[in-house]
Amino acid sequence: MLTKQDKKKLEQQGKQLRNSLKNILEGFPWEVQTASGLARATGNSLSSCQRLFSAVNRTSSGCEFLTALPGVAALQSIIDTLPSDIGNSQLTQLKDITDNYAKIIFQNGKSQKSLKKMLDEYSDAQSLAKISLQDSVNIRHQAYLYNYNLSGESVEHYLGIHLINTSPTKENYVSEFIIASRKNIELKDGARPFLQPFSGNESPVELKDPEFIPAYVSSPFDKTQEKSFVLEKYSTPQIKEQYIGINHRKNAFMFGKQNTNFDVACGRYEPAAIQLEHQHKKEMDSCIFGIANRVPAKRLTLLVLMEKTLARQCNIKSGCYSSSLKVHEHRHHSAQILYERLADSPSISLFEPGIDNIDLLIPNSNIAEILDSCSKFTDQSLTQYSGFFFDLPFPIWQTTYRMYFEFE
Repeated sequence: MLTKQDKKKLEQQGKQLRNSLKNILEGFPWEVQTASGLARATGNSLSSCQRLFSAVNRTSSGCEFLTALPGVAALQSIIDTLPSDIGNSQLTQLKDITDNYAKIIFQNGKSQKSLKKMLDEYSDAQSLAKISLQDSVNIRHQAYLYNYNLSGESVEHYLGIHLINTSPTKENYVSEFIIASRKNIELKDGARPFLQPFSGNESPVELKDPEFIPAYVSSPFDKTQEKSFVLEKYSTPQIKEQYIGINHRKNAFMFGKQNTNFDVACGRYEPAAIQLEHQHKKEMDSCIFGIANRVPAKRLTLLVLMEKTLARQCNIKSGCYSSSLKVHEHRHHSAQILYERLADSPSISLFEPGIDNIDLLIPNSNIAEILDSCSKFTDQSLTQYSGFFFDLPFPIWQTTYRMYFEFE
């Protein structure tokens, strides 16, 4: 079966041959510039001559041109019987085109019929891939509806943003600044409180009641001190009235005191969150960032902004995993938990923070404004980071969507 590169090469070759052939035909005497005129002048079948002119004038791609031309023998017959007033230069070019056409056919299926079959199979496979992607979204949508009705819980949009820098307090560590924004949280009667958990890469976190930060911050955070907070600017007004407290494991904030829909944007900063060099280990070290999809959701977006000097040292991978495996319980790499990775996993896109308009890349998200706030909180220019993200509709319930940054 043709590969993507094979198809690209055929497309280029077909376009080149069509352009060359079109230039030559346009230089023919007027009486042989139509299919019927060429058939009369050469004695070849009208069908072959019509295919020649149709291939040149009516095809929209190089691959379509290659399968629309008359066969190699028919094309050669037309050239051999052209009127004597056709110049030698034109004849030589036509013979070169025919030779190249024959070579393309021989290298890709041995016959024009086989080449057409291969191109059709490639197109069918591409169409199936698109259908499969849409089917996956449709299935996840149905799953969301079932799980929402069963659980009585829903989130419009999970958004996670992680800013990673060299630690200001510990050598061979990185700092982590997290924004966890949740839009339109709905809890029906009898539903659980909404939990916003935070899990450490090195050890489980132990939270204290967050600081509720008003809409405007006059100065950056102290980069040497751990901090947990709620951003009122990106939360429902009077979000304090929805705050319940900290769960018994002390690793999540609980919300949902009132029976109304609400938004909440929590955050956490650790000056020395992840150690990059473990002397007792021989394999690479990893940083793991993710969103635990604890509540049925309509959308999930994860962004990681990593200091450029760190990002250049990484292999970056993504996946959707069972939520049973906690990062701090077993420091690991993506290859070690392939048995946990689901087939329906997201792919990572790149962007340039501070340069690319992230709201165009991820529409209807208001991320640009939040990133600007992150820059002010941390007193760091966004342009010093490399940006990575994935954005998907209807994430699978009770899973964790992760990015792995694996250092060589």
